[in-house]
Amino acid sequence: MRKSKWISILGGAAMIASSAFASSPVLKGSASVNTAGAYGKLGVLMSESGLAPGEVVQYQLSADVTATYTNCTENWPDEVGTWQLMAGSKGTIRKDLTLTYPPSLCGGTLQNVVYSNITLTDETDNITLNLGTASLKHK
Repeated sequence: MRKSKWISILGGAAMIASSAFASSPVLKGSASVNTAGAYGKLGVLMSESGLAPGEVVQYQLSADVTATYTNCTENWPDEVGTWQLMAGSKGTIRKDLTLTYPPSLCGGTLQNVVYSNITLTDETDNITLNLGTASLKHK
């Protein structure tokens, strides 16, 4: 009997300690179009804090894409990428996510690309961050 009380007290203390570490998640991010290496791809630098250490979070990045080539302009509504990431020991996730435009159907060289209605969603905690529009005009 004495042993079960001790386990119960320790279990209650562990629950209090774990809830003290995890607070409300805070999602932040910024979007830009890459001008080197991954030319024309959308890069989103994101961070989320207030997670439980080791928590696995499902993210979705989406945007409407318009790309102008030397031969035509193409539109792709709602391009989507998904990632599953794990929070570190301090309950944070930091990652650079990349979304790319599909290959041109008409050929030609990329002249301009616009990513609009950019949203980053933490699908696990149901948090959505609107990042607006990012674009690149070829010089």
